[in-house]
Amino acid sequence: TSISAYLECVTTISASTTSDGSIGCIQSELSFENILVMASCASLSSKQTKRVETWIARQDLRDNDSSAQLRMLLLSSLAVAPHSRNDIEMKESIVNLFDIMLVISGTHNTVCMELIAAKVAYWWDSSNNMNDISSILHPIHRVSTMSSFFVSNNLCSDVQMLSNKDLTALFDLFLSDLPQKLALLCQLWKISDDISNRAKRLLKDASGNNKMCLEKIIHLLEGGNR
Repeated sequence: TSISAYLECVTTISASTTSDGSIGCIQSELSFENILVMASCASLSSKQTKRVETWIARQDLRDNDSSAQLRMLLLSSLAVAPHSRNDIEMKESIVNLFDIMLVISGTHNTVCMELIAAKVAYWWDSSNNMNDISSILHPIHRVSTMSSFFVSNNLCSDVQMLSNKDLTALFDLFLSDLPQKLALLCQLWKISDDISNRAKRLLKDASGNNKMCLEKIIHLLEGGNR
């Protein structure tokens, strides 16, 4: 339950507190048994956030009980998604996740694209001026706000009650909204060429929703209209 997860997180944080009262990095090994709690505690530090994100992104669902493990990875992605603290950290996280996909040979059998989509959805919703910036820089790119509706604080206490079908549908919505939002963020962060080049390499072996998402990302990053 949410309460038990919260209490476990408090216990984990207490165990990582040093003698002077500061919070250290949680050293526990990451696993499917503790990843949701560790993702919830990832706000401790940028190092902890990157550690959790990298673990989630590198998991190959072919090596696990796909249904149960997919659910845990998606829930953990939702838990860690809001923890980027500033533009620099967010930018570095997105680049790192694209690099992980290149290292593990594509988007197949991982939730890396879903994690990126969730992070962008939360970041967009937490940045109050993003929709205004979007209308100024890209008036022809109509950015959906539907994913923002689902990342409100009201969802957090109930998300674990979602069925597998509804949870998958939620991430499909994140992926649908990702290209326009990511393209604008990349322009603001001046990493359009970097992400476009990575996306092109990933596109060669992509399929399904990931392929369509990558195609749209490349199209928008290279100056195309929606």
